[in-house]
Amino acid sequence: MQSKANGRERAVDRLALTVAEGRLDLELSQRELAQFAGVSRSTLRAIEAGQHVRPEFVTRAALALVAVELSRSCRSDRDYLTDAVMAQVEQKALTA
Repeated sequence: MQSKANGRERAVDRLALTVAEGRLDLELSQRELAQFAGVSRSTLRAIEAGQHVRPEFVTRAALALVAVELSRSCRSDRDYLTDAVMAQVEQKALTA
């Protein structure tokens, strides 16, 4: 039973490290990520400092990072498609 608890703690610690690195990679402020994750900024600071916080808060922050990254990815895909359609429209206009 003890090894199961230790495994969960290690997983939460790895997830907390991912949160800290991911926030910087996505160029989010602590305030932005905390607000999006639904946790306080002090909780996010504690997560990034490796302090013990409730695992569900670490999970919320990690899921918020994934959501932000997916949102940005979808937005860039949409922009790419819009540009492609506009290029086709311009090409048709030039040949008409």
